[in-house]
Amino acid sequence: MVSSIVLIMEYMDGGNLGALITSGYTFTEIDLRTIAKQLLQALARLSERDIFHRDIKPENILIFQGNESASGKNRFQDMIKIGDFGFATLISKLNQSIQSSQTAQI
Repeated sequence: MVSSIVLIMEYMDGGNLGALITSGYTFTEIDLRTIAKQLLQALARLSERDIFHRDIKPENILIFQGNESASGKNRFQDMIKIGDFGFATLISKLNQSIQSSQTAQI
């Protein structure tokens, strides 16, 4: 019998986007463009797999800053990950839930 569960996760040394925003970090236009592009690509990938995150916010966007000194022009290249899938659901399950709640109201 299993007595414990071990999660192995990638270390994101930059914390989260919410903390970076509140710290007063000044984003360049390139930073913001890169973050937005990666976030939209990640959401599209989830959508392709019928996954609906339901809790996208700056605190759930994780940042890797290991290449902070690299080129200096675009610190966030390939460094954004979405975290905290606690509220996530499969779209098919969400549709079933919506349909059953609509049926219950009739």
